[in-house]
Amino acid sequence: MSFFQGGALASAPLAMQHVPQMNGLCTRCGYAGSDVKVLTCGCSFHARCINIIGPNKLTHCSNCHIVISSLALYPMSFDELDAARKAPPSKKKSKKRKEPGGNTLDDSNEGDCRTGRWTADEMNFCDRLIDTFKMGNLPLAEGVKLNDFLSSMLKSKQSRLTKKMKNANLSGKIFKVTNGYIADMESCRRFSEVEDAFLTSLSDPMERAVVRFHMQKKWREWFSSFCVNYGQPLDADTWLSSVEEMEKRESLAKDAARMARRKKMMGIALDQDIQNPDQGVFIDRSGNTDHGLYDSLYLDHDDLNLILSDKPVTATNGKGKQQISDKHYWHYSSPFLGKAIAYIQRHGCPFEYIDVWVPSFLPDGDASQGSGSKGNNANCRLCFAGFATADTCIPSDNRTQAEPISQDEQYHLLSFGDYSQKFSFNVGCGLPGRVYETGVPTWEQSVQNAPHQHFERCGGAIQWGVKTVVGIPIPSPNVGRIVVVLYSKHDRNKDQDLVGRLYEEFKKMVPSPKWKLVVDIGKSPVNEEALELSAPLPAQNDAKTSSMGHLQSNDMMQNGFNANGNGFHSTMQGNGMSTSTTPQASGSKDQRIDELVALLGEQMPHDPNSPQATYFQHFMSLRLMLLKPNRSDSEREIEEILLSSFSSYKSSGRENKDIAIMIARDFMFLKQSTQQGQVAPPQQSPQLSSATSNPNFMQQAQVPQHFQLPQQQQQQRAMMDASNHSVVGMANNGHIHRPPSHSGIPDVSNHSQHVNIGPPPQQQQQHMQAQNGQAHEMNLPQHLRMNHGMHPPSH
Repeated sequence: MSFFQGGALASAPLAMQHVPQMNGLCTRCGYAGSDVKVLTCGCSFHARCINIIGPNKLTHCSNCHIVISSLALYPMSFDELDAARKAPPSKKKSKKRKEPGGNTLDDSNEGDCRTGRWTADEMNFCDRLIDTFKMGNLPLAEGVKLNDFLSSMLKSKQSRLTKKMKNANLSGKIFKVTNGYIADMESCRRFSEVEDAFLTSLSDPMERAVVRFHMQKKWREWFSSFCVNYGQPLDADTWLSSVEEMEKRESLAKDAARMARRKKMMGIALDQDIQNPDQGVFIDRSGNTDHGLYDSLYLDHDDLNLILSDKPVTATNGKGKQQISDKHYWHYSSPFLGKAIAYIQRHGCPFEYIDVWVPSFLPDGDASQGSGSKGNNANCRLCFAGFATADTCIPSDNRTQAEPISQDEQYHLLSFGDYSQKFSFNVGCGLPGRVYETGVPTWEQSVQNAPHQHFERCGGAIQWGVKTVVGIPIPSPNVGRIVVVLYSKHDRNKDQDLVGRLYEEFKKMVPSPKWKLVVDIGKSPVNEEALELSAPLPAQNDAKTSSMGHLQSNDMMQNGFNANGNGFHSTMQGNGMSTSTTPQASGSKDQRIDELVALLGEQMPHDPNSPQATYFQHFMSLRLMLLKPNRSDSEREIEEILLSSFSSYKSSGRENKDIAIMIARDFMFLKQSTQQGQVAPPQQSPQLSSATSNPNFMQQAQVPQHFQLPQQQQQQRAMMDASNHSVVGMANNGHIHRPPSHSGIPDVSNHSQHVNIGPPPQQQQQHMQAQNGQAHEMNLPQHLRMNHGMHPPSH
């Protein structure tokens, strides 16, 4: 007992002024950092300083002589790590030793092991470990190799050990238990002194805290296994709780380092792509700052302190670790992506990532901004619509067995998805734009080495290892055509049959993009030309914000249709709609009117290939009628009937899309009934009598001559026109190109079957429009059918 009174305990505080007093002092050696304590008296020991085996095992505490019944492991302490993190980073960096990485707690990653030159204190401590290992005086399991023990204890690579001790034969020395602890007190104190000197020699506070934490963790892991092997009771509840907290911190540290690396790689890729942008390729530069592109996205020192703080962390999935696969479905923009990625994995398709590009019609002013425009559809832009990643992949072309994708690879694919959503393309520009314009699939290999003109995102392909890209055009019922692009991190040989199968399968999924209506609240300049061509909305200052939102969507809708030359805009102008700007009458307004106006603006068809395109005129007419400040008695009667129908459809639980179509049909029927009731009985010369009251008489006189043929010839001619129309198909941009009209009225010659001479022209035109909708729906599947071959272009 004289040793403990006048020896180590007296000198230990002087030697450990820099060491936090963690878990008390060891009763035998007098140094801090004890691993185990006696539950009966509370005395502490290092794992190497207590004997639990053999005839001389510890039964009474050597300090207070109380009977030892059970032992307990100390939990891991994060105090020194947190103090080192909160301290400002040192400006003076050592050139001899690698700095500790972002993952400071994980010893499984060999990239975080210590490297660099050996110091004298580290060599002395390594020699002490080797001597104690050979004597069997450590609480280790039998069969442990010396090189594994030293590598784990010193947190060093085995190659670093073998270079220093070439002739030591570290892998040939196996541990065999002799005492299981350091029996000699002087040797025990000397061991702790050499260990403390080694930790003191580490000048970087962060590195010193990491190495100390790691060594304590390994000692307690080995001691717990040692107690289990020899039947020693050990309370490890608090230790296991601290291990769970440590695993949470490891996961957060990995995510923080991965996020910082991800932002840095994204900045490098975008910097490379922005330097040489292709014409018609648009890149979102909202993250550009004076300090460089996307520098604000990097994690700084304070962010890392917040993530790695000592506060309790709630587990994301109950297991302490958040799997990247849990995030996949957050990025799915529609069920189509989920079905597509499930099909790819189920059938072993050699792709690990998929994204979708859909057309979006922009106002002329917005479409002209950017790096340029190309083609006749400058106001149609291919926009990013979502992505998904697979959980398995095919390693090579010669193997068909799928293997799980590592978390790092999944994270790289997710990063590539975030990077891709900053791009948009004009029709005919970029890979999605070219596939959308031609309607022909493409299979590209080695895109990481391709120029920007060949693959516009080669910067991201280099950063995240994308090598093969396949673009497939898929017909869509509401936007005409979308582009599905598949990616792989391996070089995949071209497979025409696979492209055909994917096309047929994706087409069966019927992709139907849904657009979000975004309303900007506030004063903004409004284009006067757009006001003239759009709905007759009130021009007063008290106009509601919802009306302005519909005005913007209506303007965008008209720009989209006019660019395709489908004649919808001239049809809307020829309907004789009122453009009254009388202030809105005072009084209560039915809330259902605003709901119906919003529904019509949201569900209004904006693609002529859509089955609902025949109702576009009725959508627009009804919406404009509801927005008029003053309406006639007949219009108010129609309004009341439609509002009643609207309430009935909503209460029945129908979808908004179905409600909008049914309301448009009701409006069409009511308008026809009202107009038929106002038409006078036919005279002897119906065409001449109706011409005097019809403002479009001169235009009707210029109708092509085949309208005046006998009924049998008219039917034959109509069948020929319909067949010619089906051959045209989707020639450009997924839209139908109709022959130019010879008159101011919409060109319906390709749809009409016959023309009755007897009824008045107004009824005749209505009859033609009704048959126009039927013929369009009958011919729709032919328009959506791909007329192009599935042969990918040759390089």
